[in-house]
Amino acid sequence: MDTAFVIGNGESRPIFPIQDLKNKGIIYGCNAIYRDNPTLCDHIVAVNQPMYEELQAGYKKIKSEIKIYEPGDINLRSKTINETKFSISADGYLSIINSFSGQIIKRIDIFLDIEVNEREKIKTTGFIIGSDKIYVWLNNSKIVIVDLKNGKNTYMKILKANNPKGTTPIVIDLDDLSNAKLRDDFNYDTMDGTMQRYKTYLKDSFDQHGMNEPIHITKVNNGRCEPYIKVPKGGNRCHWAKANGYTHIEAVLVDDVTRVHSSHKEQEHQFYRMAIPYEKINSRFRIHGPEDISKWNYICDGDRETDTPDHLKLYRMWRGGDIKKGNSIRTIDFSMNRGSGMSAVLMAAESGIQNVVMLAFDILGARQWEIDTPSRAQNNMYKNTINYPSRMSMKAYLKFEWMYQLRQIIRKHPDTNFHFINRKEYIEGNTFLRWYFDQPNIKTGTYADLRRWVDGRRDDIKWMKL
Repeated sequence: MDTAFVIGNGESRPIFPIQDLKNKGIIYGCNAIYRDNPTLCDHIVAVNQPMYEELQAGYKKIKSEIKIYEPGDINLRSKTINETKFSISADGYLSIINSFSGQIIKRIDIFLDIEVNEREKIKTTGFIIGSDKIYVWLNNSKIVIVDLKNGKNTYMKILKANNPKGTTPIVIDLDDLSNAKLRDDFNYDTMDGTMQRYKTYLKDSFDQHGMNEPIHITKVNNGRCEPYIKVPKGGNRCHWAKANGYTHIEAVLVDDVTRVHSSHKEQEHQFYRMAIPYEKINSRFRIHGPEDISKWNYICDGDRETDTPDHLKLYRMWRGGDIKKGNSIRTIDFSMNRGSGMSAVLMAAESGIQNVVMLAFDILGARQWEIDTPSRAQNNMYKNTINYPSRMSMKAYLKFEWMYQLRQIIRKHPDTNFHFINRKEYIEGNTFLRWYFDQPNIKTGTYADLRRWVDGRRDDIKWMKL
């Protein structure tokens, strides 16, 4: 990958379905982006200590969560998650739509491999959305698994219990379970004692009679490793299921190895209770707090405190204050300040990536397209929420701080290509931007240009002239 996407939290962000950036580059986010996009970013930066602690607590909860879908949750035709709508037709077409623009992002024919004369008899009856898969129920009691990464369809094969003993089991993917006997390199020939039961008689029993009781699963979060789903009872059954081509297995969720969550709810039609862990956080995911950001001070070699680019009256130093309210004049040195957004941009640049694409850094206030002068209304997707200020207006100096630090990052990394993406109103309405973006390695474009970039049509982009 040659691109890093750095996502700000400006209110222009919903214009673009940011989930489309996944697998297109390394994704950097800031602060509370995890609240509604918990598995999108590879890196999230928070320079505010309370926000950093919220991030740590939030991800600890996310990674250990198991979502139980009851039959009533499955019988639906459409569902919207963040800015993306998933819709399925009775004749087998799954549509993924940008709910903001109405644009169809992807359309998948889940009956593609079914003969034409058979298609007429089969209808979809509902679906649920997993981490990177969608499970579609059919009226012939089968379930199709749609892999969102590659668009391929497979049928779910469930090992069901002959005697669930009064419980309504849940169905879980074998790939989501942790047990030594599920490892690809597991070998019964090297095991002693009770582990040999599988070879001596259990395998023959499974071959003849299948699985008598559901396996037991439990959530583990011991603080020493990543949370996972353990199989305290049923490892041999899991091994046999995987060896015989099963994708899923019936289970009961337990608090420990003895206590089972019982449910006497009668199963409805062909629907099953499904257990799907929250999407696994990818292996390169990192949360970066105040101690993890770059130590660089935004000053390039040869810079002087009084240096100011052409056409600008202030640059590194800001002086101001509301004298009418009795406040004294104060001086701020922007090289001393640290914010999550510019720290994320700097982190991406310091990684050595070839292209840094920045989006939703609005810089100006909210709803700029409604007024002719620069807006100062507080502009953040998460304003007035915990760990965010409740002020009505942005601080007067903030836009100058952001633009100073951004220009310095661009100057510091002349071999990196920077691309600034936003609404046209936020670009043209910012009369200072042209004087800050005076380096040869910065280009400016709209969200339509970002769409071209993501779709692999970079050569079609006509970057804006400031």
